[in-house]
Amino acid sequence: MSESADSETIHNSFRRLSKLLHPDTTDLPSELAAKEFQMVCEAYEELGDPRRRKLYDSILVGSRSLDRCKNLREPQSFVFVSQQGRSAEIRRQLSGGEWFSLLLLGIALALCLIFVLGVALIQDRELQIIPNWLIVDQTSINTKISN
Repeated sequence: MSESADSETIHNSFRRLSKLLHPDTTDLPSELAAKEFQMVCEAYEELGDPRRRKLYDSILVGSRSLDRCKNLREPQSFVFVSQQGRSAEIRRQLSGGEWFSLLLLGIALALCLIFVLGVALIQDRELQIIPNWLIVDQTSINTKISN
């Protein structure tokens, strides 16, 4: 929908989308349909009221100029609704910095594990300890067998 859409266009779009996404009339899973329908209702509440629409438009213009200044990235994911009413979430790929962070996290985890195992071996501790409740008392077994 364009920024210059009038209230009638907004209302007609809301009716079309609400029929398409209503949990009772859509083929989507009920949880997803309810979530999508709620988002459409909230958007209509925002854009249907002329005062709230003016405020929304002013915020939108301000955020666009901020985007141009800061060169912000795309949102992490967005929901695409096809003409058949099916919804699919599209996610962006991880950036190089995010992959590097995951690599550092994996290395830190491996080093911590190696450190703990090294300390256990240096102190001559067992690497696997059997809990007391699993240890069977041999004397009680022998007395039960002999009776």
